[in-house]
Amino acid sequence: MDSRKARWIALGISSAVALVLLAAGLYWRAHRSGGTVRINVGKQPPFDDGPRTPKTTRSEDPERPEDWRFYLTEKEVDGYFSTKQNTRVLYDPWMGMREIPNEAAEMSWKEHPDGKFVFRTNSLGCREDHELDPTPRDVRVLVAGDSHTCGICNNAESFANRLETLLGVERPTKTIEVLNTGLGGYNFYNYLGALYRFRDFKPQVFVVGIFGGNDFIDFFPVYLHFTRKPWPSVTPAQDKRRREALKISPDAMGQGLASLDCLRSWEAERTAIANASLQMCLEIRRAAEHAHCPVVFVYIPSPFELPWPQPVPKYVKTRDTLEFTDADFATLSGVADRVLDGLRAKGVQPIDMRPVFAKEPTPPYWRADFHLNLRGHELVAEALKPVVDELLTRE
Repeated sequence: MDSRKARWIALGISSAVALVLLAAGLYWRAHRSGGTVRINVGKQPPFDDGPRTPKTTRSEDPERPEDWRFYLTEKEVDGYFSTKQNTRVLYDPWMGMREIPNEAAEMSWKEHPDGKFVFRTNSLGCREDHELDPTPRDVRVLVAGDSHTCGICNNAESFANRLETLLGVERPTKTIEVLNTGLGGYNFYNYLGALYRFRDFKPQVFVVGIFGGNDFIDFFPVYLHFTRKPWPSVTPAQDKRRREALKISPDAMGQGLASLDCLRSWEAERTAIANASLQMCLEIRRAAEHAHCPVVFVYIPSPFELPWPQPVPKYVKTRDTLEFTDADFATLSGVADRVLDGLRAKGVQPIDMRPVFAKEPTPPYWRADFHLNLRGHELVAEALKPVVDELLTRE
């Protein structure tokens, strides 16, 4: 694998994998030469209580990020997201980190119909081929998510941009912008930050892509940071097993197996992990309502929540190294069910892609790295379209 391809694949896996195992008591450093990932044993990053507004006076709906109750300093963000090890991201006081602007890199990708795709960002660091219009478009939808939302594909093929096309079919006289702010390694904290960073965009609908493969576990250490609660521990045997699994497939680990291993190990924390994610989703809804912008949550399952008629060998070997049983695989969907059912109980109707994906002959993910493939993006866009349509009609 050439270094450029390895660097771009790392977009979708390195931040997510790093934070998953950081939560388990490991501090990972992703190196992009040769596609290798080196692990360093470490500990919980220190809290940075540098100059900022006192916690007691921080706001739910601040004008400045420093006054926000979820504000993280640059040092804290580096501790949780390893930003200084990733030349492709910048510190962002609202979102923690953001993609560098004006990227344009061609990636060889055998499974893509063209054998390649272009990873491109605009001057805002968004996965868009164009800049935002000086005059806001008639229809404005903001999309937040992780690498599955960002897309391992051309910008026009992501579900955000496919949704933009679908919305335009019945609105030929309207200008439409569905802004894709997704980035690999993001979780609920970053999704909420996107709403604040792009509030001048004045979105009419906010779409949040929840990825079951790592969002719940990735957010948990950030939640523990803000609540000042102790971290779960990991045994030497668990540490050794995870390291061995990582050597086989960092892709499989980053897209669900590392999270699953954490959930298996932290049986006592499963409810807390689900509750923390649910509360952040409800905070996202509250902030969106404050901005007069309804929110739509769409659940994108880990590829390992679905049956694979022809399993990928590196996944099978990684799974076997971790010694997973069928019962273990149910834990990931169990946490997802707690979060989605909790949203429904609060009057929020999330879109669950599991039954949609399950109807497909094969799971709609690239076999190379387990991210959504073009069919997966199309299915998510099609599921979002009627829901977003209805919300726009209420405008």
